[in-house]
Formats: sequence, structure tokens, C-alpha cells
Amino acid sequence: MPSVHRARTGTHRRAHLAVPWVVGIVAAAVALSGASAGYAFISAASCGGTSRATVAVTPGVSGVLAALAKEWTAGEPKVDGRCATVTVVPREPALVAQELTYGVGAVLPDAWVPDSSAWLPANRRGAESLGRSPVVLAMPAPMAAAIGWTNTPPRWRELIARPGWEASGHPEWGPFRLAVRDPLRSTAALHGLVALLDRDANAALSDQELDGAAALREARAATEDDGEPLLDALRRADTAGPGGATALASAFPALEREVRAYNAAAPRTPLVSVRPLDAAADADFPYALLDAPAERRRVARAFLEYLRSAAGQQRLRAAGLEAPSPTGFPLDVTAPSRAAQRWTALSRPVNALLVLDVSGSTAERAQGYGRSRWEVMKEAAVSVTADLGPDAQVGIWIYATRLDGMRDHRELLPPGPARATHMALPTVLGTTEPGGNCGLYDTAIAAQASMRARLHPGTTTVVVLISDGRDEDDTGGPTAEEAHAALASDTRRVPVVTVALGADADVNALRALSAATGAPSYRSTDADLANTLRAAMAGPVGD
Repeated sequence: MPSVHRARTGTHRRAHLAVPWVVGIVAAAVALSGASAGYAFISAASCGGTSRATVAVTPGVSGVLAALAKEWTAGEPKVDGRCATVTVVPREPALVAQELTYGVGAVLPDAWVPDSSAWLPANRRGAESLGRSPVVLAMPAPMAAAIGWTNTPPRWRELIARPGWEASGHPEWGPFRLAVRDPLRSTAALHGLVALLDRDANAALSDQELDGAAALREARAATEDDGEPLLDALRRADTAGPGGATALASAFPALEREVRAYNAAAPRTPLVSVRPLDAAADADFPYALLDAPAERRRVARAFLEYLRSAAGQQRLRAAGLEAPSPTGFPLDVTAPSRAAQRWTALSRPVNALLVLDVSGSTAERAQGYGRSRWEVMKEAAVSVTADLGPDAQVGIWIYATRLDGMRDHRELLPPGPARATHMALPTVLGTTEPGGNCGLYDTAIAAQASMRARLHPGTTTVVVLISDGRDEDDTGGPTAEEAHAALASDTRRVPVVTVALGADADVNALRALSAATGAPSYRSTDADLANTLRAAMAGPVGD
């Protein structure tokens, strides 16, 4: 996994994951903002020293884990003869998943409790579950009663082509509005999305099943496109008057504990939990020990032992978590990430410039492949552009040195509809051969300036630049410091997301380059380049 620096303290703020490159900014803010907003508890007992650990926790249960940390510390626990303390930091799962999977943000806690194992990288699966909450179909109670699903629940796939409410005797409710929240902000949406696409209910997704995302996108009600959380929007609509909730959404995937919490406020129109016949995977709240130093890892493990205790389990059950499933997490390891990547690619209006390194080093054989790194880059570019939605715009540049007179870059395709770019790529990339040095810095400046002139309201405008080496510009290009200043100089700066490809890429230089524009930098192997590009262009998800 990527090298990272560990943050010992942190603060929580809501992550606006609708803009992919904001994730890196938020992650950095979490790392640098100090301990005041975390929940840190230190025993007052006399000690020969204090051992600490930081546990990042999904916001939905961070409060109860903070209370448990306080209770644990009040018992004056010792680890290796030293007083032990835990800092509980609320963190959105997608932020930590991105840091673990791609090295973005370079900030990791010592242990992590997301609300689902779907967020864990493959090598972290199997972490112990603290409890579970079923993923259900939440519906306004009158609608569930009218359609009969409280007694005879449907299958998830039945929701996609559901007829309007006139067929159920309620034309005043209009069409059947299926709401699918952003799967990078809602675990229930992520699990529900897999269930909606998984036609054969085998907990895995084939390419053909993923193709159903386009039809689902057309059928769903776009209730969260403006960034307002769906449950907050429902509360506001319900408060505004009778029928407000039924006008907003007919059904949506939710955690059962979310439904209970919503109804606890006694809304005019309560929600009911419908459990489809082909049940979605439960949210399983795993406690994952990360690659912490040994002392901090022992503290994190000791806190887990307390969470396993009768007192800990009682508090977790009272917070709405059911006992862990004895069968473990059921989803195929790739299903959540593939579903989320396809959905975000289809749903988010992206205006991107993809900048490909064609310097001489890309002619070398890619690790684990019988062909060159340039061939791997071409295949990844073709694959990623195939997944983008009808509103996406993508342009293609290549760079090395002296590709166009003294310029180190050349435009192959201007930003245009992603489908047209995808169709043209095999031809325009097929005539390009690697060669020359790497004119990294002047290319990054030029790419940002080009996309600044193409800013469109309501879209994510971004430069995604791949490099497998370091700046070796022999044409008199800018220094690193000059490049950073130029990239940061405009208040309307376009984020330049860099991808360090392979072991020889200058990771620190690329990270600094992206940081100057407020963007993250990714690390990728040759084999995972397509997935890394999807994350860079459309937002992150753990895999």
C-alpha cells in the first residue's frame, strides 16, 4: 500500500464528494486542524507515560464510540504498563478509503470503523464487525401501504421500471420516484446500487449487469443533485406541509437505523422499512486495524477488546446496531467499487483534460505485462472514456519534449463529448510513439490555462496528468518553484490531479504539483491504472 504520514489528531467536517478533487483538500484539513474537534480522553491517573491511538469512525456511530472511549479511559486502562488513550475522529468513509487505496491525502489513523466492509481495500477485508444495520427500501408509509409492499415486498430490480402511482389508485402522487443517493456519500446507496444492478443476486457484478446503470440512472429521481442530503430534504419537505415527503421520493435505499432515527422526530409522514426479497448486504461496521506503529496498534487493539465486552456490546446495540452476522460480509470484493465508479461516471458532469506522458521511459515494458507502459496508458484511456456519461467532456493531450516546435505538449483531441473522444482514441493514440524527455512543469501550467478557459458552471473541470518519471525538461522550462507559483496564482485555478505511474515516478514532485492547485495526487501500478483514472476523474471509492 502507499507510504503515508499518520495524523494523531483530527477534526470532522462534511465531505462534499460531488467534486472529486475536494476530497484531497478536506483530507488535508482534517490532518492539520488539531485535536480540538476529535474526542480524546486521557486518564488522570499517574503513569510512567501515555500510549495513544487514533480511531477514525464513520459519523453515524462516532458519537457512541466516543462515549465508549471515554468510559474505557475512565477505567484507567494500561497497555504495556503505560496509560492508554484513544482519540475518536469522525471521518467520512470515502475519504479514508481514498487515502488507503490511492495514497491521496497521506493521512491515516491507527484503526478505522467505516459503516461497511465495502469501503475497505481488498487486503483489509475480514475485519471484525462491531454490529450491523440492514439495508432496506425506505418509503413514505402511505405509499408502502398503497402498493402493498409492507406485506408482500418486491425484488430490487422491480423498482427500476415501476409504473406511476395512477396504477395504484393515487394519480396525485405522480410517477414512482426512485431516489438513489450518491454512493460515495451513503453506504446504503452503495449497497442498494449493487442490489439494483445484481440481476442474478450472486453478490457480484458482471459487465452486462454494470451496463444496467444507464437505465437505472434514467429511472431514478435526482433528489440529491444539489448536494442536500436526501433525509434532510425529506425532513424539510415534510415540515412544509402534508404530502411534502411523498412529492419528493417514493422509495430509496437506507440503513434501517436511519429510518428509525428519522421517525424518532415524529414526522407528519413517517417512513417504513421494506426488506426486498433479494436482500441487500447489511452495513457491517468493521473495526480495521491499519499499519500503525506497534505501540499505537496495541492501544487500538485494546480498545477493540473493550468494544467486544458486554458493556461495549450493550452500548452498540442501544445505538441501533444489531448483532454481527455470523456469515461475514457477502459482497464480491470488486462489486461495490465497480458499481460506484460506473454510477459516478454516468452521473457527474465532468469536463476533463487527460494528459498522457509519452516520454522515452514509457516505451519500457510495464510491470507484469508483455507490452510497453505506453500501451497500458492507451488501454486505460480508452477504457475510462467508455464509462463516462452523456454530459461528460474529455480532451486528450500528450507530452514529452519538443512535440510541437519548442512546446513540450501536443493537443490530440480538444475537450468534447466523451463518447466522441472514446471513438477517436484508438486512431489518434495509435499513431503516437514514445520518445524524448519529460517536460512536466510547463505542460502542467499550459494544461491548467487551457482548461481555465473552458470552465463550465455546474461541472467538475479538472486536468488529470499521468507521469511515470520526473521533470527532465531540456528546453528551458520552469523550475518546480516557478511551476507551483504559476499554478496557484489564479483564484479560478483548475485542479491538476496527478497520477504517479510505477515505481520510478517522482511521487513527491507530483504531490507538490497537485497541492499547488488544491488537488490530490494518486499513485498507481500499471495493472490498476484504469481504476486510478476513474477515481481521479469521477471520485474515489475503496476497493
